[in-house]
Amino acid sequence: MKTLNYVRFNRKQFDPSRPKIIPLAKLEVWPGYVTAVDEYEGGLMLCCDVSHRILCQKTVLDMLVDIYQQNVDHFQECARKTLIGNIVLTRYNNRTYKINEICFDQTPMASFQTKSGETSYLDYYKKYHNITIKDVKQPLLLSIKKSRVNTNDNENIQFGLIPELCYLTGLRDDMRSDNKLMREIATFTRVSPNQRQMALDKFHDNVSKTPAAKEILNGWGLSLTKNYNSLKGRQLDPELIYFSKQTVPAGKNAEFSKYVVNNEMLQVVHINKWILIHLKNDLRAANNLLDNIKQCSKSLGINVSKPTMISLDHDRIDAYIQALRRNIDLNSQIVVCICHNSRDDRYSAIKKICCSELPIPSQVRVFVI
Repeated sequence: MKTLNYVRFNRKQFDPSRPKIIPLAKLEVWPGYVTAVDEYEGGLMLCCDVSHRILCQKTVLDMLVDIYQQNVDHFQECARKTLIGNIVLTRYNNRTYKINEICFDQTPMASFQTKSGETSYLDYYKKYHNITIKDVKQPLLLSIKKSRVNTNDNENIQFGLIPELCYLTGLRDDMRSDNKLMREIATFTRVSPNQRQMALDKFHDNVSKTPAAKEILNGWGLSLTKNYNSLKGRQLDPELIYFSKQTVPAGKNAEFSKYVVNNEMLQVVHINKWILIHLKNDLRAANNLLDNIKQCSKSLGINVSKPTMISLDHDRIDAYIQALRRNIDLNSQIVVCICHNSRDDRYSAIKKICCSELPIPSQVRVFVI
């Protein structure tokens, strides 16, 4: 995939040379592929499917400026809530990093140690990437990755990143709540069978027309053929969707979402006893969430009673764990946790309690200002 100049996100590969632009939202949709090679009946086969990745055209520095203009008094706190836990792309080397911290006490003029000695971020980017950093007072982003070379599993490598060179990837919560934007994104990401085959043909052509890629395959005694493994299938009639008071056809495109939001469900479970955990500073957000839940559930025919609301003084992991253990009982139906930012360790700890120790349906929501 490196010979095709694809960019890797987890186990998926994306083509930065063919982005689809959403100008009003300043977003790019990168086409890509997820692949797996294994031996099946008939020999070695490549399983390949299409995928997509969302990339923001605004830099992290642009976002920091927007946050500052909207929240001058609580700028650093709001910036951390918004950015920490997100994945960014650096276009100068097409690599991805997770933001673990924002270092407001450091700037690109700060120095760090390299193999050839100490140098500043300004000099480093100019020397190795021919990039002149424009804003010398912007804070640094800190990314921590585990070392793949060192045998010590606890060894971590810290990367200092420049906000004006970083671009957020993925969808933020505020984007997901924008139905118009999500429909526009779906026009690129929701592909028909014919479009899927065209994308796979494009992948085959890219490999076939890239000498370096063909050379690698030849070195292994392999070649990539265009003979798809055909399977017999059958086409089913569109299903009927049954609501409490009416029945609607799903349609050939299985698009019936407009009926879901305005019709009572065929069978419902009323929420009589549930738990809502939030920080004390997020009481307004918790009440807004509660109002929205009651408003939406009413049209579905679901009655949602007032929850047991738990206010936390801080957002440490142990605070959430203790609150869950103290308040979950056999009659609890669901627990909702509101967090300031997206953190894998906190999310995993909450889910471990709710899925293993005290099994209960759970939802973790990130509050975005």
